[in-house]
Amino acid sequence: YYPQFNYQQQGEKVQQEIVHTMTREMGWEAVMRIRISRGWKLSQYYGHHQRRGQDLLVMPSCTSDQTFTVVAEMDEGTVPDPV
Repeated sequence: YYPQFNYQQQGEKVQQEIVHTMTREMGWEAVMRIRISRGWKLSQYYGHHQRRGQDLLVMPSCTSDQTFTVVAEMDEGTVPDPV
């Protein structure tokens, strides 16, 4: 995003970002399965993906610039192990 774009000030940065986007390695049709211990559940998912099932995420493309976040919570009735 370049508000009030000025080529003299931001032209080189735009060019570097375009080269990076066009030359980076990319995976296609990626699938990610998330495993979690008993007593825990995955409650929220963030990122550009499609969710298939409770623990399976499908991404049409995947690069090193993308991030995915999941939120894990304890199941109801699970007693934390005092350590």
